[in-house]
Amino acid sequence: MLEVDLLEAKARKRRLYFAVATGLFIGGLAIALIPTLISKTQPEQQILTTENPPERPNEVTEKNLVQSVEPDSVNQPIQSPTIQLSDQSEFEEQFFAAVKTYDETVEPNIDNYQSILGDQGFMNTIRGFQQDIAAKAAQEQYKDGLTILKKMTQVATDRITQENNRLEKLLKQVTDAWAIKDIDLMSASLKSARLISSNNKKIVEYSSLLSDWPEVETLLNRAAERESKGKIDDAIQSLQQISKLNHDIDNLSSRIDSLQTKQKDILETRLIEQLFLALEKSDLSSANEAIQRLLKAGIPESAYTHLLADYNQKKYDAEFVIVSNAMDSAIVKDDWIKAKQLVDQNQKVFGSEPRFKARAEAIYKIHKGIAEVSNALAKPEQLLSSRVRANAHTLLERISPDLNMSLQLRSKADQLSALLASYRTKVPVTVVSDGLTYIEVKSVGKVGETTGRVVELLPGKYVFIGKKPGYVSKQIEINVEPGTPAQIKVIADEPI
Repeated sequence: MLEVDLLEAKARKRRLYFAVATGLFIGGLAIALIPTLISKTQPEQQILTTENPPERPNEVTEKNLVQSVEPDSVNQPIQSPTIQLSDQSEFEEQFFAAVKTYDETVEPNIDNYQSILGDQGFMNTIRGFQQDIAAKAAQEQYKDGLTILKKMTQVATDRITQENNRLEKLLKQVTDAWAIKDIDLMSASLKSARLISSNNKKIVEYSSLLSDWPEVETLLNRAAERESKGKIDDAIQSLQQISKLNHDIDNLSSRIDSLQTKQKDILETRLIEQLFLALEKSDLSSANEAIQRLLKAGIPESAYTHLLADYNQKKYDAEFVIVSNAMDSAIVKDDWIKAKQLVDQNQKVFGSEPRFKARAEAIYKIHKGIAEVSNALAKPEQLLSSRVRANAHTLLERISPDLNMSLQLRSKADQLSALLASYRTKVPVTVVSDGLTYIEVKSVGKVGETTGRVVELLPGKYVFIGKKPGYVSKQIEINVEPGTPAQIKVIADEPI
């Protein structure tokens, strides 16, 4: 970079000043001998080196284009810095500002053009300018250095403009060729443009488009062919593949959206037709499949409301027939538990249906009758109570109209009737005592004083009471079972 060159040149100048100061220190005799020594000695270029030169104000270190600086005339006597240098401080700020501008704007542009970087003659000219500028800076001749810098900037800018014009012309050819898909012309123009600036953004973009064009063109043709044959899915897939490639098709997304809309319309028409045909045949399974596909495709129910209502009614009727048949089957099998389960499971759906309601009431009635009779038969000992026996008789009267509907109910009713009949037959009960105890049966009658007597009682619960003067009365309970003779001993033997 130019600024680095200037730093190096200045460092060399400082070293030169140091050498001059040392010479002055030797004395007047050495000064007198200098002209003679110069005339006898061939001038030699002095190369001064240093590893770490001190920094000066206004110096910027970036890129090093190290160039050796030749003195203007080694035959001239070296003069003191005070005499040699004129005051050029007024140009110093302008000079370094111009250097900064060149480094930031001109030189990066040169780097963007391979055609400039590859032109050795031009690049040597630029390097020559840079050497002269570095020399002037080393001598602090900023005015002259600024003049050379402006000249170099103008030369570089003119060349950049020239190359840019060439590039723009080629890019125009590329754009026009791409518009009409003249691939050969576009390829040749891009090749020429890359020789000027291969990293140009438009060149990179067009190169990518050109690279993917064969595949893009194939997919476009395939999409058009598939669409013409009604294969919308394949056409959409082809266009979606293009979206993953380099392309400049502005309406690609809208084309895909349009095909997807068309695909949805075709699918809607086909599915609604399938639903209609399925309902015509009362094929509820196929109808349900068509409805599910309509829902999955996002087709609103408003598009097939009448068919959906027809489907729901047919489905309701079909399910009612299935439930009714299941209940009838359970009734035929005399399985009233299953029949009641079916009623409970479908009450919410078909509870308002008159046909279902009539069946449900009959099933509940029979099921309840069987349960109550079974409960009475499971606990026969409770029939010893006259109240329970009365309730059992009432139960039999209540279920008598339904006996023809269930063999199970009739059988259980017969069992209960027989059991109740056995409670109407008296059973012999032998009463044993000491002949002194007066015996009576509570709420039934007197037995009297006896050592042994047989009384006949209906099955049930009885309390025998024994009384004798001077003794505590005694009460004894007994359950008289149907068909089972019993014996009881009643003696009042506890003195008062």
